[in-house]
Amino acid sequence: MHDMPTDLLPTADAAEAIGVKPSTLSRWVASGRIAYVHKLPGKTGPFLFTRSEVERVRDEYAASLVPATPSPEGEA
Repeated sequence: MHDMPTDLLPTADAAEAIGVKPSTLSRWVASGRIAYVHKLPGKTGPFLFTRSEVERVRDEYAASLVPATPSPEGEA
């Protein structure tokens, strides 16, 4: 992209930083899981995200992937 502020990431770059597909990120926009700053023109124009928002969602997503620690045997 040309002359894009360095603190804004387009959909593909944001998805890569989080570790998901761009289509997943677009679904998250629709559901309100991640906020975007602007959408570029066109039906397939990318969303633009702040770096801090991408980092917040990346950390949240990474935490959701950590398996739960099993309880010691004998505890219920």
